[in-house]
Amino acid sequence: MIENPEDVEKITDLLHNLDSAINRHIDQILLEQLGVGLSQIRILRILQTTTAAQRDLADSLNQTEPAISRQIKLLAGKGLVQASVDDAEKRRNVISLTVPGIKVIAAANELLSSENQKILSQLTRKQQIVLTELLQKIKIS
Repeated sequence: MIENPEDVEKITDLLHNLDSAINRHIDQILLEQLGVGLSQIRILRILQTTTAAQRDLADSLNQTEPAISRQIKLLAGKGLVQASVDDAEKRRNVISLTVPGIKVIAAANELLSSENQKILSQLTRKQQIVLTELLQKIKIS
C-alpha cells in the first residue's frame, strides 16, 4: 500500500499522461504517413484475423456502436473495408478487409513497430524488462 496519497496521484497522472502522449504521437504519424488514424488502425488490426460485425468490434474495442459505425464508414470510403451479409445470420452485416486494407494494416504494423522501438529505446533493455514486469503486476478488476 502506498502511504502517501500524493504518490498515488503522481503515478496515475504519469501513466495517463504517457498513454495520451503516445496515442497522440502515433495517431499523428499514422495520419501523416497512411491517411488513417489510430482508432481506425485498431479496427483494421482486429479485421486482420477475422471478419466481425460492428457490435463485435465495439465490444472488442470498448467503444459504442455509433463510434465504430463512423470509423467503418470512413474506412469503407477509403476502400479499406467492406461490409457483406453474414451467411449465418442474414440480418447482420460483417466487416472485412479489402486488399488495400491489408496493405495499409501491414504498413501500419511496420510503422507502429518502428515508432514503439524509438519510444522504448529511451530505456535500457534492463529498464524495459523491469517496466514490463511492473506494468503486468497492475490489475484492474
